[in-house]
Amino acid sequence: VNVSNNIVSGITAGGTTYGSELYGIDVTNGAATLTVNVTNNLIGDSTLANSLLLNSASNTGGSSRILGFYNNLSTPSIVNFNNNTIANLLSNHTTATVKGVLVSGPSTGGTYTVNNNLIYNIVSSSTSSATGGGAGLNGIVMGNYTSTGAITTTTGNRIHSLVSKATSGAVSIVGIVIRTTTTGTNIVNSNFIHSFNTATQNDTALISGIDISDGNASVVNNMIRFGIDSTGTSIAGAPTLRGIAKTGLAVTTNTNNVLFNTVYIGGEVNNTFGGDTNRTYAFYRNGTGTDTVVNNIFYNARTNNTAVLAKHFGVALTANTGLKMDYNLLKGD
Repeated sequence: VNVSNNIVSGITAGGTTYGSELYGIDVTNGAATLTVNVTNNLIGDSTLANSLLLNSASNTGGSSRILGFYNNLSTPSIVNFNNNTIANLLSNHTTATVKGVLVSGPSTGGTYTVNNNLIYNIVSSSTSSATGGGAGLNGIVMGNYTSTGAITTTTGNRIHSLVSKATSGAVSIVGIVIRTTTTGTNIVNSNFIHSFNTATQNDTALISGIDISDGNASVVNNMIRFGIDSTGTSIAGAPTLRGIAKTGLAVTTNTNNVLFNTVYIGGEVNNTFGGDTNRTYAFYRNGTGTDTVVNNIFYNARTNNTAVLAKHFGVALTANTGLKMDYNLLKGD
C-alpha cells in the first residue's frame, strides 16, 4: 500500500456535544499483514496557520484529539512514514491531545519507521498534566506498552515550534516518546528538536525533548535546543525543561544507549512566573535498568533573573543503578 503526494488541509472539526477526532492520515487493518509506505504528503499547510483545526473548547461526551498520522494496525506489519510534512495544526479543546505522529501498533511485532519528516507549528490548548505519550502535545509517539517485539526507527526528523497556549495547568510537551516493551528495539537517531514553548504560569509545566518511557532504545546523534524560541528569544515563564530523559516508567530490565547527542538549554527564568522551584536538565534519569550514557554534550546555560532561585543541571540522576556514564561534556548553571 502506497500513500504518497497528498495534501490534507483546510479541515475544521469540533462540537460541544460529542467528541471530535481529526486525523490527517489513518492507517488501519483487520487480519491482513501489510507493507505500507506513506511518503511525501503534506498534512496541514507549510505556511497557513490552523489548517487542521479542532475548534470547540470542550464537549460533554467522548474524547477529542488531533493526530497528523495515526498507525492503528491490529496485525504486525511494516509501516514507513517518511519524508512527510505535518504543520500548522491547532486544537482549541482544553482536554484534547495533539500528536504529530502516533504509532500505536498491534500487541505483537511489526517494523515501523518514522524518518525525515518535518513537524512544526503545532498548538495545543490542553490543560492536562499527563506526561510522556499521554501528554497534551507530542511530536512523535512510537509504540505502546503492550507491543511485544516491535522494531521502531525514528531518524532524521525535525520537530520544532510546538506550543501549549493553555494559560493554566501543569501542561506537557514532549518531542519524541519511546514506549514499547522490553523485547522491543528502538532507534532514535539524528533528530533535531527545538523551540518548544508554553503560555502557562505553572512552573511544574514540562517541556521535554526525547523521553524513554519504556523499551530498549539507542538514542544517538540527536540535537535538542530548549529555553529559547525560533527567534532566539528566551521563552517566558519557568517550565521544567528536559533534553533527554529516561523516566520512571522504564522497567529495570531495559537496556538503553545514549550516545553522541548534543543538548543545549538556554534563556532566562522570569520571576514573574514564580520560578523559585523550577528545575531544568539537559539529561535526566529517573529509572533503573542498564544504561550507557557516553560522549554526549549536556550544556545547560539557563540563568535566573533577579531574585529567582531556580536550579539548572547538566545531568540529574534520581537513580544510578546500572548506569555507565563516561566521556560526556557537562555544563550546569
